Amino acid sequence: MQNVQNAAEIQQRVINLVELYRTKVGKESQIAKDAKEDYESGLEIGAWGEGPHREMWIKHLKVNEQLLGHFYAEVAGKDADEEIIGQLLPDIYDKTVYTEEEEAFLKSHFKDLVNYIIKTPCDEGLVWVCLDDRRDGFIIPDEVMDLIISRANIAEGSKIYYPKAGFAQLINQFEDCKFYCDNKNVWMQLAILANNADVEILEDGALPSSYDFVVSYPYGVLDEDAPYDMGKEDKCTKTLISAYDHLNDGGRMILLCPNKLLWSMYPHDLNFFTKDDKGNMNKVLNPIRDIHYEFRHRLFEDGSIVEIIQLPQVMSSNANTRDYSLIIVEKGRTEGVITMIDARYAFKETKIMNFSKILDLNVFNAMLQNHGCDTETGLRKMVELSTSDLDEQMMIPQVYVIERPSENEHPVPLSSLCQLVTERVRDVKFDLPIDTPWVKKKDLSVTYRGTLEMDTLDKANCPNNPQDKSVKDLTVAGSYLLVSLGKTDDDFRIAQYRACTYLDGNRDAVIIKLEDERVVTALYHATGKPIVVEGLWGGGHVHVLYPNIDVDALSLLSILRMPVVYRQILAYKEFGLYGEYGHLSDILVPSDKRIIHDEVQRLDNEKESYKKQKELLAAKKTEYINEVRMRKHDMRPHMKQLNSAKNLIQHYVDNLNTTENVQEHINRQLARFQDALRHLSDIIEHFSDEEQFGEPERFSIMDYFEKLINESINNNSDVAFNIDTDAVESYLKKKLYEWRDQIIVSTKAKDQESEKGEYSFPTHWTYANIAPLDFDRMVQNILENARKHGFTNPTKTDYMIWINLSVDEKRDMYIIDFMNNGTPLSDGMNKARYGLKGERAGLTGGTGSGGYIVKSIITHYGGDYDVFCKDGITTIRIYLPIATI
Repeated sequence: MQNVQNAAEIQQRVINLVELYRTKVGKESQIAKDAKEDYESGLEIGAWGEGPHREMWIKHLKVNEQLLGHFYAEVAGKDADEEIIGQLLPDIYDKTVYTEEEEAFLKSHFKDLVNYIIKTPCDEGLVWVCLDDRRDGFIIPDEVMDLIISRANIAEGSKIYYPKAGFAQLINQFEDCKFYCDNKNVWMQLAILANNADVEILEDGALPSSYDFVVSYPYGVLDEDAPYDMGKEDKCTKTLISAYDHLNDGGRMILLCPNKLLWSMYPHDLNFFTKDDKGNMNKVLNPIRDIHYEFRHRLFEDGSIVEIIQLPQVMSSNANTRDYSLIIVEKGRTEGVITMIDARYAFKETKIMNFSKILDLNVFNAMLQNHGCDTETGLRKMVELSTSDLDEQMMIPQVYVIERPSENEHPVPLSSLCQLVTERVRDVKFDLPIDTPWVKKKDLSVTYRGTLEMDTLDKANCPNNPQDKSVKDLTVAGSYLLVSLGKTDDDFRIAQYRACTYLDGNRDAVIIKLEDERVVTALYHATGKPIVVEGLWGGGHVHVLYPNIDVDALSLLSILRMPVVYRQILAYKEFGLYGEYGHLSDILVPSDKRIIHDEVQRLDNEKESYKKQKELLAAKKTEYINEVRMRKHDMRPHMKQLNSAKNLIQHYVDNLNTTENVQEHINRQLARFQDALRHLSDIIEHFSDEEQFGEPERFSIMDYFEKLINESINNNSDVAFNIDTDAVESYLKKKLYEWRDQIIVSTKAKDQESEKGEYSFPTHWTYANIAPLDFDRMVQNILENARKHGFTNPTKTDYMIWINLSVDEKRDMYIIDFMNNGTPLSDGMNKARYGLKGERAGLTGGTGSGGYIVKSIITHYGGDYDVFCKDGITTIRIYLPIATI
């Protein structure tokens, strides 16, 4: 046990030291910081450009090669292989990172050092520098390696052939096995040396005389699989075919390869066609696609495929080629049963290199124990098929594990209910008048939201539209294509439209867009006018379906939204629908009229729900507009004060020679400016608050009114304040003594009488629980209403507003009376009518917003109010609960 513990400690220290070097050199070094800064500033020193320092950055940031090169040279000494040294970077190694003791430790544990480095990639921060020259592409994550070992059943003493690619990590897993390699990758050679493995390096084209397993990671299969490279040969796949042919009977082939090897977009006999200089169509053979087909066909015909496991995007070899499957083949088997497993969901998030997922073996194993179903969703993720159930053009697990309609639902192919629209825009000027509607992705919906509203769609943005010559939705790929072809913006817009689906507008249609984890759709009702549906650059799949005669568009949309159909469509999303060569016929839908009727009914209910949501949103919009109006109403008196102060200052400036005490007058107006700006600032700060009212706090009413009166005096205003000190102090003292007596009783004080004395009670201890801004809004609206609706006689000069603060002991509330000697309230204006929206206060009345704001604030904080006139004095009485002591 002690030795095992020591081994674990040694491994952990090796890991810590390697990560220390990667951090110091790959992140914290000045070169790393300069490289990242140059890259972010646009010098493009990474994979897509040839910046001024690019070669130096790559050498100095490839920390794995530095570590391996340095310690290999130290361990091997004069026996070091010059070819290995030449592929590594011992001369760039930074000798300042480790101490002498750490150097000696890593040198003495070279095997642990190598085995850790070959299974861990560069830090993700270095990918942008070293993407095109990294050996990390051969790295297989530990979790994937564990999956391979658990599923491959490699026996001790087996002979294992590695054609074309890595699996360096496997060497230290099976020390008793014999290995054959035809790949001289330097990491593989170091793994062999460090583990003293029994490995034979084959000459180019040579095969072992006998072997039990073929294990390969042909990650480069797709690197040559592009239209502009269709004349190239895929030597990797050719080698795999040859390796399979010479495999011992009963032997197994384990492939970790891109999914593209497992499916064809078109049948085998269909090749690419291009136009020659005279416009004639010529067939161009595609040897890459053909060799892929040959390999699939060989495995399919022999019935040798045991298992295909589709992995989540956990491979690091190529940012554009992360979709991999594990394929297990057994030569000479006769059972003919193939296990298909979709493990794409079995991952957990991470941040390693240029991918963000780790295969979660716990989730994978839980699925196996749950009879092949996901333990969370219950969806089937594993299925066993006979060879007759497998389409050799489509051997991807995701399309086989999906549940399809049962026999009781009388399934029929989706192609029997609809027709895929394949017509494209032929002539921009002929097909697309300026007002042609253009359906884009944003016009589609995850949930049903009714038919397309044609008047809200964007209009055609084609070159014959004189109103808009800008390029819309120009993707990076599109820009690159445009520049590389030397085309103009108009040329690019024409190309965009020729990629669009063209509808003459005479038939109903369903538009469907396949996205990562969802399907978005829209229902189009015929208008008799042409429309176009956006064709996305970069392979986005937007399809238009015409319903057949015996099914209407709404029913077709309902069927597409059925979960059993919806999931099938998602399974084929990566491969598209593609007309007669695609997968419309592979998608099965129920034909039972009762089921379809129920789906239509469900969609109708969804439509009604959407309609109600729209009405609710409209109501919320109206509510929001009203709230904005309330805030504008709050701002109005302060804006008025600013404008008045501005006019007076201008008057004093214009009459400098005739006006006495100009400085005093201007200072007074500046004080009004400052006061109004403070109020506006408070309102604007809370303008976008999601809640209608603020957070209540212990707020001093007395402090507020003292400040208000000081501002009124400075501004020569019309407000006076009085407090009924005797009533307020008497009430508060009474409450304080009650609280004191409760404390004395609860603590059982011995000398209670000594605690009873007279307490002076400052009057500014007048607190209410209310948001300060809301209290200010309430007061300012009452004052503004008095001035606007009461002070209406311009010849009267003694208008005043008196504020009186008292207390109602029975209700435990403050009473705040706002009294003014202006024009009395209109007849009938009482408590019941005050604060109603739309209620006008006499001839000067507006929308009733002021009274509504006052009433809303008071009632929200548990208060009350009253409105009355007596002896020509109008009074707005406010009751607010007194904050507890």
